[in-house]
Amino acid sequence: MLSNFKYGTFGLKKEWIEMFLTGRESVFSESLLGPRQKDSLFYYLKDIELINSKNQINSNLFNAIEKIYKNEKIESKTLWSLVFLNLCFNSTLFSWWQYLPKATYSRNKILELMVIDYRKQNRYVINGLMSLIGTFEYTPIGSDLKIGIVTRKGRERSVKKEGGFPFNPYVILYAIYKLAERTGKYEFTIGELAKDQYGPQKILLIKDDYIMKKLLVIEDTELLGVEVHDDKFLVKLNNQKSYIDALKLYLDKEGIV
Repeated sequence: MLSNFKYGTFGLKKEWIEMFLTGRESVFSESLLGPRQKDSLFYYLKDIELINSKNQINSNLFNAIEKIYKNEKIESKTLWSLVFLNLCFNSTLFSWWQYLPKATYSRNKILELMVIDYRKQNRYVINGLMSLIGTFEYTPIGSDLKIGIVTRKGRERSVKKEGGFPFNPYVILYAIYKLAERTGKYEFTIGELAKDQYGPQKILLIKDDYIMKKLLVIEDTELLGVEVHDDKFLVKLNNQKSYIDALKLYLDKEGIV
C-alpha cells in the first residue's frame, strides 16, 4: 500500500543530482533552490542512499557515484540506473510503479490506480503523482532507461512503461545484491528473481535471458557464481560482499579511479 509521500510536489531533477555531486552539503545552504525544493532533494538523497540515517553523506556510495559522474558526466546511464534502483528499494512511490504492467498510462489513469492503493484521494496522492511523473520527465530515468517515457499533448501527459534498455551487467549484479540484502538470501534461480517484486526483471524491465547472458560475462568469482544445469540457472552471491562491492567491480573494470 502507498504511504504518505515526502517529496512535496517535486519530481527529482537531473540538475539537483549534479549540484549535489559537485557541491555536496553546500547545495542546502548556497544553492538557488527554494526551501521546499531543498526539503524534497533531501528526501530524494536519503532514498537514493547518498545521505545516511544520520543525515550525513554516505561516503562509500557517494564516492563511487561521484567517480562515475566525473568519468561519464551527468547523462551516465549507469549513474541513473543506480539512482533508480535505490529509489525502488527505499521509496514506496517508486516501488509501486514496479507493480504496473508494461503499457501506456494517461495521467488520470495513474491517479486512478494510485487512489485504489492509497484508498483515498487527497493532496498526498496528487503530490505523489507529480513526483513520479516529474522524475520520469526531468531525469534520464524516464526516456533514456525506458522506465517511464513521458509524452506531452497540450496540457495532458501520458507515461509509457516500455522497458528493454540494455543495462550493463554490473548494474544487474548490483540489483541482485540489493535484493540479497533485503531478503537475506544469497542464492537465486532465475525464476525466483523474476517472481520477486524487487527482482531486476520487474525493476529494470528486462527479461530472464538478458540477465542470464549478462551475468555470464562477469568473471569475478569472488562476487558471483553461476551454475547452469539443464533448464536451471542458479545465481550464487558471496554473503560477505555487498552491492558496494559490485559497484567497485564496475569501477575497476571500466578503469574509473
